[in-house]
Amino acid sequence: MQVELGKIREFARATQSANPAYLETANPVIPPTFLTTQQFWSTPGSGVFSKIKMDRRR
Repeated sequence: MQVELGKIREFARATQSANPAYLETANPVIPPTFLTTQQFWSTPGSGVFSKIKMDRRR
């Protein structure tokens, strides 16, 4: 999946990360928790948890 460079840096700054792997390289890696933000842009029923049968009450 391609992710916009600015969003990676924006997330790193928002989480107060000083890691140069997120901020100072031309091809940064994403912070481990970055993928949790996908839920903000997904439509109802399109998230990863809608595709698996998981009992969330547990």
